[in-house]
Amino acid sequence: MQGKLIIITGPTASGKTGLAVEVAKALQCSIINADSRQVYQELNIGVAKPTIEQLQAVKHYFINTHSIKQTVLNAADFASQALEICKKEWETNPYIVLSGGTGFYIRALLHPLDAISVDPKFREQVNAIFLEKGIDGLRDAIEKIDITVMNSIDSANTARMRRCLELLLANKWHAFKNNYVTSQLDYKLFALNVDREKLYHQINTRVDEMINQGLELECKQVKDLLPIELKTVGYTEFFDFFEGKYSHAETIEKIKQHTRNYAKRQITYIKNQFENVNWIAPISAKEHIFAKIKTWE
Repeated sequence: MQGKLIIITGPTASGKTGLAVEVAKALQCSIINADSRQVYQELNIGVAKPTIEQLQAVKHYFINTHSIKQTVLNAADFASQALEICKKEWETNPYIVLSGGTGFYIRALLHPLDAISVDPKFREQVNAIFLEKGIDGLRDAIEKIDITVMNSIDSANTARMRRCLELLLANKWHAFKNNYVTSQLDYKLFALNVDREKLYHQINTRVDEMINQGLELECKQVKDLLPIELKTVGYTEFFDFFEGKYSHAETIEKIKQHTRNYAKRQITYIKNQFENVNWIAPISAKEHIFAKIKTWE
């Protein structure tokens, strides 16, 4: 069963979580969390996880499913697992909501081939073939490795062809080829468009709330456990504070500043990396989403 995927994204502190829960409750469907930090059991206050009430109201995937003491969840693995969840959920419900601010996770699900890492030498080989022989050279090279692959990709799409050949040369194509169909997922992508001044106010308020909830203690507890690739805003600043680099007040201001900077990067990523984005105002977001759902064929 090919169901419908409702994607809700936007910058941090824009209200994604609450909106996703409202939509999922109305549709009686589940939520796939697309936040690369909320998957970890040890990270709580600093990553603004859904509340206990929200988790009880709607079934969530990728919340507290991993540990920072184990292997870090990469985008390719997220995409593969999320696709399987979609297929399973669609057996009983035509909808599923995907919500979060990690744009690379979302893009990995929609375009999984982009999320697989390969040795740069294979990209250099593909570049050499393309420069000398063009797209016909890519087709010939792919067919020599596996002629059946040409039937599963868009042979007129140069970018897809180049990526496919990279993966074939790296012997990684067949491990992910079944996920290629996710680029044809039936989805609608909604991004919350919050007034910049209001967004920054919400960010500052959230940081103050995190401090009051005990963010400093949480940072102490994970300081020696957090892998370098998972260090993020709200934690790294306190790590510097523990080493005496900043005062407590300076640390809080740096968390606010860096979170605002992060929000700007998230907005830029959405604008640059996704097509057909429905930018929606928080005040009318739910109504806008359901209006789109009604006309969804």
